[in-house]
Amino acid sequence: MSEETVSRDHVVAVVQAFIDGMGSGNWEQPEKVLAAVADDASWWIAGGPPLGGTFTKQDIMERYRPLSERFDGGLDLTPRYWTVEGNRAAVEFDGKMKFVDGSGYGNKYNFVFTVTGDQISEIREYWDTGAGPKK
Repeated sequence: MSEETVSRDHVVAVVQAFIDGMGSGNWEQPEKVLAAVADDASWWIAGGPPLGGTFTKQDIMERYRPLSERFDGGLDLTPRYWTVEGNRAAVEFDGKMKFVDGSGYGNKYNFVFTVTGDQISEIREYWDTGAGPKK
């Protein structure tokens, strides 16, 4: 699907599938959480190592697998603003999670998604790494 022929509704639906996957909390099976992300996708996260850098889907799945030991449920991403142009969507989110001890974690995120066909082929993620989970 070329950038010229992709519809806004299609891009939004693919990104919504990503949001739903993140909210599922199925961290033991990250391939299900990230089903909307292409296997060869590039995922860039702002900041330096170890949190920031450019990663593959496999890298991200390995990061997600142990989250079930720390978090109760998924990452609740609430979209605040959407900008969709061609096959790209920039979305600002409020994100919330609950630790297994019941305490909460919250952060603000901005993702820029590139949709190719029925999957996300590129993600650029911006978040406050200083506000990241400390537990």
